[in-house]
Amino acid sequence: MQESEEPHEKINLLLDRAPDGGLDRVISDRDLAVIARDHVTHWGSLAPFLGLTRAQEQEIAMSYPGDYGKQKRECLYVWKEMEGERATYRAFISAAEEAGNQQLAHTVRDLFSHTTGTVERDSDIVMDEELETLPVPPTDTRTLPVGTNANPSPSIATMQEQSNGDSMSQSSASSTRNAPVVTQTLGIDDLFDVKSACEPVTARWKSLGLALRLSPTRLGVIEKENRSLDECLSETLTLWLNKNYDTVKFGNPTWELLAKAVSHPAGGNNPALSEEIIGNHGGQ
Repeated sequence: MQESEEPHEKINLLLDRAPDGGLDRVISDRDLAVIARDHVTHWGSLAPFLGLTRAQEQEIAMSYPGDYGKQKRECLYVWKEMEGERATYRAFISAAEEAGNQQLAHTVRDLFSHTTGTVERDSDIVMDEELETLPVPPTDTRTLPVGTNANPSPSIATMQEQSNGDSMSQSSASSTRNAPVVTQTLGIDDLFDVKSACEPVTARWKSLGLALRLSPTRLGVIEKENRSLDECLSETLTLWLNKNYDTVKFGNPTWELLAKAVSHPAGGNNPALSEEIIGNHGGQ
């Protein structure tokens, strides 16, 4: 390997390939660093599903104040140290799926399904230099298990994400206000209005959830808990407004996306209601 090769090229060369079984190997520290650097956005939302406690999140944040890149990587290292031989690529993918981050799960599966090489933490010097320059992303609502309070006390990591996201939110506030209401991003505070608009399709809550691109597994959990149709609809819309789906691929929650899901034959199957939603929320 030549000295002039870029760090990214070195990483790619270290990802040796095997015919199968790569996902059941213990995940390497180098691959964890790659995942943290390139693919994890909000580590505070992922940490609980990796088994980290609130105290561990606080310790990570205090150990690397202001260095979001190292915080992300340390979160994954702590998980590996706790799990030992159970810290496999497959286990990480499962945790990402449970957190509702389908994009992360798919990316890790695609990148590392045949990885065989393991590079230990003596390679951290290269990764430290790369991670130091990572910007802190805008805030994201923490993923919640079905049935929990939709507004829990935020974790240390989530509060940090909120703090760093405020400046970005302020800088884009004027452009957001000028966007049509139908395309503005919705949040959990809009649950009452969104649920009220969807009441005519309450009986089709599961089909609506699928049309909103929510995980069939998460919808199955709601169904198994024998909730009323009204509660099922509320939980489904809560998941959607909390962005527990692939927002990069399908976009943030908006009235426009809701209207499309309500109209879709495999979703709400109610075109008239869809038109009403657009009519009520299509202005400035």
